[in-house]
Amino acid sequence: MARRPSPYPRTIENGAGEQLTFVGVGSDDQGDYLEARNSVGPGSGPPMHVHHLQEEVLTVERGTMGWQRLGDEEQLATAGESVAFAPGDTHRFWNAGDDELVCSGYVRPPDNVEYFLTKLFESMRANGGNVRACSTPRTFSRATGQRWGWWRYPLRFSVWCSRSWWQSAGFWGLVDRFAWLPSQLDALAGSNHEHRAQ
Repeated sequence: MARRPSPYPRTIENGAGEQLTFVGVGSDDQGDYLEARNSVGPGSGPPMHVHHLQEEVLTVERGTMGWQRLGDEEQLATAGESVAFAPGDTHRFWNAGDDELVCSGYVRPPDNVEYFLTKLFESMRANGGNVRACSTPRTFSRATGQRWGWWRYPLRFSVWCSRSWWQSAGFWGLVDRFAWLPSQLDALAGSNHEHRAQ
């Protein structure tokens, strides 16, 4: 019987100066993990976000990475240094230098992170690399549909919104497809309406 070819490595881009390569799924005594490498242009990086059930570890290979946990001071990591974000640890990172930032790392357990990030990057790219265009329930659910699972990203709204409407992303996507979602519901869910300025 013929073996199926590996889907790895696979690279995605978000149109905002970030490229992410999924290297492959591995396993050790702590369980499965998804290994990845990213390349981030100066000033670029994901917004404040949280992985409720996953650990994320980044090791700087080249450049300077700025990073911050919600409520803490901004910090820097340089070549050879690693930063770990535990499950539920709200954080962000960015290229804090003038040259390309290259990191390797992993997410444990992988679950649906690859699907989720692929859809998020597609949505950002379709909106000119604008991460804010992906921060409302309408836009985000349109990008991810019903398979997005329990990942929360980006974190731009209250705890109530984070826990309630993210879990109903499929409903928001369905409502949006029928084009009868009142603008008041967008405001209730924390929309800033900037994505409508196109």
